[in-house]
Amino acid sequence: MRKLVQFELWKNCNNCCEFCFNNGFLRNNDEDKKHKIKSVLSFLDSDKMADYNAVGLIGGEIFDRNLYNEDVLEYILTLSDKLAEMLEAQQIKQVWLATGLMFDSFAVIDSVLNKFDSRGLVKNILICTSYDTRGRFTGNKENIWRNNVRLLHKRYPKMPIHVETIVTQDFVEKVLNKSFNVDEFCNELDVHIDFLEPNCGFHYPNKYEHLKFLPWFYPKRESFLKFLQECHRSSSIINKDFLSSHTRSYTLYMDDGKGYSKFTNRAQKDTSLPCDIANQNGYADSEIEMRKDVELFLEMIGNE
Repeated sequence: MRKLVQFELWKNCNNCCEFCFNNGFLRNNDEDKKHKIKSVLSFLDSDKMADYNAVGLIGGEIFDRNLYNEDVLEYILTLSDKLAEMLEAQQIKQVWLATGLMFDSFAVIDSVLNKFDSRGLVKNILICTSYDTRGRFTGNKENIWRNNVRLLHKRYPKMPIHVETIVTQDFVEKVLNKSFNVDEFCNELDVHIDFLEPNCGFHYPNKYEHLKFLPWFYPKRESFLKFLQECHRSSSIINKDFLSSHTRSYTLYMDDGKGYSKFTNRAQKDTSLPCDIANQNGYADSEIEMRKDVELFLEMIGNE
């Protein structure tokens, strides 16, 4: 069983996604970033790691060289060396690296991945990135993202790439009108895709305030139920893992605006997230949980 501990290194990012979970947060300076990495290194050397067999790193954006100075880059490479040593010693089984993949230079990500590739460990790395049909890409960024996915496959063919997509109303409509096909997307880019419920993040007090700014973000329940039926007919994505929380990390360390906090049991949705954002996800027009509808749908088609 995988038990993943995940660390947010910083919130800094230049991608400017409209629905960013971290909207409204102050960005970290370079000293903050070095301090965070030191904290991660200390954790990795502590007895606490005995509870975990996988490590994840998230941002912000970790691999955009424009976001930090040379000292921070050296810290990133030191952390990468440490994780490679832990993989080699079989102290952990996998490392997850989250990235928006919207940068022009591969200098940092190549420097990090070479730490693992030179030891024959790149197959133990999971690149975690994101694709959304609206709100994520501006200008030429979608082309940059697609080209970077292909370039990673070319340079590191044994390394899997995992994509997360938010089930927005826009995404649901594009699947229903057949302007977006999930299976074709995955086959074209050789990626595995998981799906997330839309969430208001830390910036908005609830999803209804969020809807005022992004009316296309949260799906309507009727549309989502049609989406489930269409996907059941045309693809294999509606299964026990669809919108399942077990694909999340078990423990996450991140800045919640009150300090570097520990969120635990995320895979079981038993989290310590602040009450003003807990449960602020799901439908635009219903308090019924999207995952509950998925579970009922799976029961129904299982009895066909």
